Amino acid sequence: MNLTEQAQILHQNYIRTGSKPALESAVKLTQKAVDTTHPADPDLTEALFQLSILLGLRYELTKNADDARMAVDAAEKAVDAAPLSQLERAALFSNLATRLSRKFELTRCINDIDRAIELSETVKDETPPGDSRRAMRLNNLSNFLEMRFQQTLVEDDINRAVRTTNLALDAIVDDTDRAPILNTKSTMLRSRFEKLGNVEDFSKAVRSAKEAVFLTPPGDSKRTLRLHNLRALLDHPISVPMNVKNISELIDVARVRVEVTPIMQTNRATALKPLRDLLVLRHEQQRSIGDLDEAIEATKCALDMTSDDADAVYIMNDLGSLLGLRFQELKQLRDINEAVRLTEMAVGTPHPDFTVLPFWLKDLGTWLALRSEHIGSEADLDRAIVVFEMALGMTSNDFPDQVELLGSLGSWLETRFDKTANMPDINRALEVCEIAFDATSLDHPERENLLILRSRLLQRVEEKARVVWEVSSE
Repeated sequence: MNLTEQAQILHQNYIRTGSKPALESAVKLTQKAVDTTHPADPDLTEALFQLSILLGLRYELTKNADDARMAVDAAEKAVDAAPLSQLERAALFSNLATRLSRKFELTRCINDIDRAIELSETVKDETPPGDSRRAMRLNNLSNFLEMRFQQTLVEDDINRAVRTTNLALDAIVDDTDRAPILNTKSTMLRSRFEKLGNVEDFSKAVRSAKEAVFLTPPGDSKRTLRLHNLRALLDHPISVPMNVKNISELIDVARVRVEVTPIMQTNRATALKPLRDLLVLRHEQQRSIGDLDEAIEATKCALDMTSDDADAVYIMNDLGSLLGLRFQELKQLRDINEAVRLTEMAVGTPHPDFTVLPFWLKDLGTWLALRSEHIGSEADLDRAIVVFEMALGMTSNDFPDQVELLGSLGSWLETRFDKTANMPDINRALEVCEIAFDATSLDHPERENLLILRSRLLQRVEEKARVVWEVSSE
């Protein structure tokens, strides 16, 4: 057994076990093989090729700059060592391109990555369709283009990188190549998203990263890195215009976040919240009842799997709010009954953050009032007004929903006055309407509605006064 063959055994030992002594011994044996092989011996090419790979592995382990440079030098010598067939040349060029890319990571010398790309283009052209190596060689070219893009920010490089990764996926012969290429695709798409801001790229990056993880079996050394890539994408801050297209892409991302909670060992209930919020946002823009239904189901799931009462009470109120919204569209009694029940439970559950109570009481008052309107229940209307008054009593002028709360109270007092003709109701309605009106600026969105309400209330006061005068005149 010659020196190169002995080194190959040690190389495989290192791949299996990660044994650093095995790698060191393989490097020494291969270097000795290179030093003792005649320049005209055809075995020199193979020895130099193996040496460059081993030095590259040692560089990955130690990050010693000398190893990166020596790996390039060995790869260059392997290319120059002997006349080559086209297939042999492609293998040596591919190796040299990889060594140059590692050196570029160290030196940031643009000439190194330019040459790596040039060599990889040649390799691509000389590796025919159907060759099992074509997919990974295209994948390498994509990586090199992305590396240059990160240095130069030339948009054409990242566009070419994305296209090349898609070509690599199409060229797969061996399915074991699919996971690494999908992982590369997610990196390319993320880089382009960060440059151009297209949310579709980000959504596709997440889906590709997820598929790469699912295709990598537990125990595979690459799984941890791919999980890290997926987690980094899911944690990536997003600041984009929230139009329907972008929201739809982000909903896909949120669905992936929920789907991968078991393997990411993250809280599923926590992952469901962004999905719910995005579905509600799209519902507000498109009025799709399907989005609202999915948001409700997501919130129900979150509530079912939340054992902490302090967290559950917030989810309970959120679910009540969503059911109340669906009632306003579909007018199904079971929705408003459940909205009332859940919000009452949330309000009645002791919890440390009393600042939320006025908001929740306002919601409860709204659901009671809407149910009273739907089924004609005077008791619900009476309770709604009491609850609105309770909420108002817990607030100050800087309460964010103060104007809305006052307006709601005034409107439902007017409704009860229409049923009972009880003058204190209309007087109180006019009082809170005036307070709300005084609290609004000229451009406040509720100002016009308050003007209309005040006008109606004043008209009712005048009508009541006229009736009383007419009665007293008789």
